[in-house]
Amino acid sequence: MATNKFWGGGSSSESESDSSSSGDEAPAAATSAAPRRPMARWAEESSSDDEVETKRVVRSHTDKRYGQLLEKIKTMKNHMKIGDFAVLIQDYEQILKMLEKLKNVVEQDGGPPKEFVKSICGFESYIEE
Repeated sequence: MATNKFWGGGSSSESESDSSSSGDEAPAAATSAAPRRPMARWAEESSSDDEVETKRVVRSHTDKRYGQLLEKIKTMKNHMKIGDFAVLIQDYEQILKMLEKLKNVVEQDGGPPKEFVKSICGFESYIEE
């Protein structure tokens, strides 16, 4: 049986010599088994079993919006710390737009989130300074 050079088999002249002598068949089988070991090792190294599986988190649309609102509040606080007033105004406007998008949910919850109220109070005191 002729083997491909890529898989570690010999050239076509070696395959002819293998077919002519039956004593050479055992070494030919040993050489064909050797390339399989590196392939198995390669497959083991890149095995997905070693990787940490992260579970996919399914969140509702409103939860995503709340998360975005909280992230924007965090960036607004960071801009207050560094004193970037131009970007701070943009953050304030974006937070108000996000709150308008969550208007129905906010009304059901009984008012805006407490993080929003704290950030607006902090923003107001920052402007007064």
